[in-house]
Amino acid sequence: MHDEHDGGSQFYLYRVAIRLQPGRINPGYRDENHDEAAQLSISDLDSDDLDAVRYLNVHEGTGVLSLAIRPETIDAVQRIAIPPHDLTLPLIPHLLDRDFKDLAHAKGEMEAAQAKVESIPHSRRRMMYFGVYDDPGGLAKKAGDLEHRYIDLWHQLECRLAENYLPGVSPSIQRDFNEAMASWKSANPTVEPEEFASRYRSMTALLERSVDVIGQVSRQPWRDLRAS
Repeated sequence: MHDEHDGGSQFYLYRVAIRLQPGRINPGYRDENHDEAAQLSISDLDSDDLDAVRYLNVHEGTGVLSLAIRPETIDAVQRIAIPPHDLTLPLIPHLLDRDFKDLAHAKGEMEAAQAKVESIPHSRRRMMYFGVYDDPGGLAKKAGDLEHRYIDLWHQLECRLAENYLPGVSPSIQRDFNEAMASWKSANPTVEPEEFASRYRSMTALLERSVDVIGQVSRQPWRDLRAS
């Protein structure tokens, strides 16, 4: 989402039916720590006389088994839009009230301070903040400090959401999840903390209610790709 600038894009979760002949998939799995697999090309599959390669992923999903396949091995797909419908985790009442209040207050202070230096180009304002240029009255320093405070409060909100709505998820996956949600927020710069928290809860179902999510996907109609 971040690297491809897709933070605001609509994503889908797919269930895929594949057709593989015996002997056309590698035995065991390839360990990407020692043998790159994520960038396999069709010619690589041709050279090994394979249609699919199982490999230990060390990039996109560290520690999970992934599958590189020829597109034509996909027979059909099912899909749902993300976030999944009707699977949002229950709201924890008043959990974030203080966070929302602090963010609203910090935003007001930040915007008031930024208004006093808005006539100064941003690049020069940064140099004033770091002391390269004079900062009369310390206005640029104050605006910068309040902006950092506002960013820190957003980060605290994200951590609190992860702690309470992703209790069954490892810290590394929580971090990846929060980075993805931050990319969505960056693509929607006017989003309010309450809306962000609502979106966050709806997305956590992908991890905390995975059995229900898989069930929802499996109930969707199949789209036959062989007819395409």
